[in-house]
Amino acid sequence: MRGVGLSDPVEDLPPLEEWMDDVRTVMDAVGSDRAALVGHGHAGQLCMLVAASHPDRVQALVTVNGAEAAMGCQAALMISTPGWS
Repeated sequence: MRGVGLSDPVEDLPPLEEWMDDVRTVMDAVGSDRAALVGHGHAGQLCMLVAASHPDRVQALVTVNGAEAAMGCQAALMISTPGWS
């Protein structure tokens, strides 16, 4: 993720929508049609948004310490992804 961990620092962190594009770009670059997404904290929210927006690209989803901060996102995930609860 840009501006996090060992990536180059950024002045302003991008919105989650840009990080969602980054996830899809990396998946496309490595030839992955579907992936298991794992996110902690803010990245958990990111993973939930990717899963809600692109359920066909997500094989499994694990969030740690992120769901309670993203209840709106969690609700959107359940509504937009039939069969997930």
